[in-house]
Amino acid sequence: MFLSKLFKRAKTTTELLVIADFDSATTENNIGGRIGIPAGPDGLAYSVVACKISFVADDALANAKGHSLRVEYDLSDLDEFSVSEFGMTLPSLDASQFNTLRFYVKGDTATGFSKSVKVGLWNKNTGRCLYVIRGITAKWSQVAIPFERFQGSLDWFAVEKFTLIFDRLNADVIRGALYIDHVSLSRD
Repeated sequence: MFLSKLFKRAKTTTELLVIADFDSATTENNIGGRIGIPAGPDGLAYSVVACKISFVADDALANAKGHSLRVEYDLSDLDEFSVSEFGMTLPSLDASQFNTLRFYVKGDTATGFSKSVKVGLWNKNTGRCLYVIRGITAKWSQVAIPFERFQGSLDWFAVEKFTLIFDRLNADVIRGALYIDHVSLSRD
């Protein structure tokens, strides 16, 4: 799905859970999970290489004291079945009261960036669900992905991990970086 159809202006809602705003510039997110966890669960049929992360004073909402997360990936030494992944734990998050995953994204013009990335939500009971976003640009844009757009099944009562997955099938730039900010769940 092209981002122009998914990007929306931020809505004011009381039914919003901010998972990670990255403003603390630490490896703990807003709900007590870890940012930059080791890539991939055990037992995968492909290899997973962790992305490099860093906190940058460039907030998507123009908060002067805020930060975003820079996620750097490199597929140049990986075979066609391997991926580079960023992960963040969501300690058994009950997402059943929400229906949309939201976050801001932009590409890094200095290193280059893929205009698409696979977004994943995981738990150990039912596996993962995935969605590919396309049309990423060098300007901050908000992505809003309704849960029903994700492919795969997931126990929404116990979501454990948020991931960005870079692979040779979807990445149009083999080595680059994206910035993400204000990862949240909402009820729209």
